[in-house]
This record gives sequence, C-alpha cells and structure tokens, in this order.
Amino acid sequence: MEFIFWNVNNNAHAVDLINSINFTDQKRIVAISEFWNIKESLERLSSTKAVWHDEIHGRTGVIYSKHIPLRPYGGEKYFSVYKTQHKGIEMLLAVVHLKSQYRSESNSARINLNVVKHILDKLNSFKNEYMIIMGDFNMPLCNDITDFYHLNATDYFNSKDKSYKTCEGEKRIKFYSPIQSFSGDISKGPPGSYYYPMQTQSQAWHIFDNALVSYPLVEYLDREQCEIMSNMGETELLKNNRPNKQISDHLPIKIKLA
Repeated sequence: MEFIFWNVNNNAHAVDLINSINFTDQKRIVAISEFWNIKESLERLSSTKAVWHDEIHGRTGVIYSKHIPLRPYGGEKYFSVYKTQHKGIEMLLAVVHLKSQYRSESNSARINLNVVKHILDKLNSFKNEYMIIMGDFNMPLCNDITDFYHLNATDYFNSKDKSYKTCEGEKRIKFYSPIQSFSGDISKGPPGSYYYPMQTQSQAWHIFDNALVSYPLVEYLDREQCEIMSNMGETELLKNNRPNKQISDHLPIKIKLA
C-alpha cells in the first residue's frame, strides 16, 4: 500500500494532479493539507477515488482508492486520524498540518510542540502499535519534537531495538522516519521537501513534510520506495531546482508498505 502526503497550498491544480494518477492498479492513500480555499475541487474527483476531509478547518484530509477500507477515527484542528488495514492488520493513519512559522517562528514552535504532545498522547491511548504519522510539521525533526514526550522518533531503524521506550515508568511506542534520511544532496531526489531561505541561515532546503512509521510496522516498510517526490504523475514539480510555487511550495513525500 502506498502512502503519499502533499501540502497542496490551496492550489486546485495540485488536486487535479492527484486526481490524474492511477488509484485502481494499487492501493494508494494520498494525505493532503492546506485546502481550505479549494474545498470544491475535492468534489471533482474521479469515480475511482474517495475522500475524507476536515470540512471545518480545511487543514487535513485523505484521497484514497475506493477499494481500501478506510474510515475517520477522530481529529481536531491540526490533525485527523483514520483507521485502515494492511494485510489484515488494523492500523491508524494520522495526518497533521501544524502551525506555520510565517508570522512568528518562536510562537509557532511552542504551539506545535504542545500540539504534537497532544496528538501522541491520543495515539498512544488507542493501544494500537501499527501507526503512520504523515504531514506538514512546519519545523524540522529536531531534539525537542523527537523526544520521548513528543514524537519519540529516530531517523534510523534496527530490528533488534525495542519498539517501546520507557521513561519515569511510562512506556511509549517509538517511530522511525525514513524521509529524514533524504536531507541533503546525497538524497536520491530533492534535498528537502520545502525551500525556505532565511536572512541569517545558509541552509534553505528543509524537511518540514515527514512520515513516521511505528517500529512494529517498519517490518512491512519498503524503504527503496520511500522518497521526496519531484513528479506527480507526468508533471514535474520543480522549477529551477526549487518547488514550483505555481503548483505548490511543498514537495510531496511517499512511503510504501510491502
């Protein structure tokens, strides 16, 4: 099963590109964010696709193959949760779109840390160890957001490592980010998902869009199929080696379960 996430940046053309790819030959879920101004474009999907989305905030949703068993399982302003299955295993998909750094980097970072803790508290309460978290985190996966009380995440995976971490008597499931390995120009594709130049920093490419797979689910992950995408169908998403903002200022990411 293939999982794609894309911040479509309120651009109906991006949704049309998603609609143009084949959802019939394989199981495919495309999680989307930032569509509050183009909700009507989601109503023009072809008959082979289905959609669930947050009608109130227009921040998160999913477009998926109709033959996939998927249903909403909760959510709030910055995230939505869906229940689906892979090879008979019941699993959860959380789609997130955290607060932008555009107006205040420090304030958004504090709010996002609080939101991430709330999301992970909720996911851990479901007692389902098979989970994927995808979305636009609007910040890199740094120490604060990856610590035990937040994403509890690593950018490496060893099957001999424990799937849970315990701290102060509390046990939480661990997550692995295959996308984080694509930071920089050794990546097989673009060196990030978002190009964001800042006055005081030379580093402009960032991985704000990410996917995290719970450790027990990683055994099904096809790491060779994970990527930061530079095309959607036949359409090139880069212009002058930057995300083509006429389509979206973010690049989509993809992971696949075998």
